[in-house]
Amino acid sequence: MVEENKISLGKRRLPCGKIMNRYFSLKGPEMDFKKEELILINKVIKKLSHLNGKQIGEYSLSDYPVKKTEDNEIIEYGLALSGKSKSRDKVFVKIN
Repeated sequence: MVEENKISLGKRRLPCGKIMNRYFSLKGPEMDFKKEELILINKVIKKLSHLNGKQIGEYSLSDYPVKKTEDNEIIEYGLALSGKSKSRDKVFVKIN
């Protein structure tokens, strides 16, 4: 993608001495979010941005609707909306 001029590559030295590659998009994102959706996205980012990937995975897997659903099964809509979830702000994503 660097060769196609879609992204640029930056490098940063970490305190431990290793080099971290950083990738940057050379064009803006294509998104069509409503104002309310952007507010919710920013709330979620603010709430979870201090966590690493493993911690976010553990956080999501400990939520009531996920715990009550068998592996590889779809979470029931009613469970997702239940008041037993630890998050009042819900994000729904339809995966095709």
